[in-house]
Amino acid sequence: MTEKQIAELDTKVKMLYFKLNQTDEIVEKRERQSLERHQSSITSIVSAVDTLKSTVEEKKFTKGESKDAIKTWSGEIEKHLEKADQATNRVQSTIQAIDMEEQEKKALENHKLQMEFKRDFRAESRV
Repeated sequence: MTEKQIAELDTKVKMLYFKLNQTDEIVEKRERQSLERHQSSITSIVSAVDTLKSTVEEKKFTKGESKDAIKTWSGEIEKHLEKADQATNRVQSTIQAIDMEEQEKKALENHKLQMEFKRDFRAESRV
């Protein structure tokens, strides 16, 4: 196991928390593109953390560390990944809510247009 990989993993975890701490502000703004970009960023970092975690686990096995020690170490990393999953789920839910609001707005506009058309049609029919 290289210290370089552990240092890189620590840096990625710090970067993950940096992004996770931005989640509330981005969700409150409710801007779809920012939400998608944020989700993509978190997902990218999570993927890197998971890959590094697997590499370090493999090296720990190679060094002869016990399964329990590796499991304990991995559990700490998994806690970070779970927080990331919660954040991405929250961002995804917000994106879905925005989409539903847009669909409802379009449906209401279409309904208004149909009602106007019917009203105009009835007015023309009376003439």
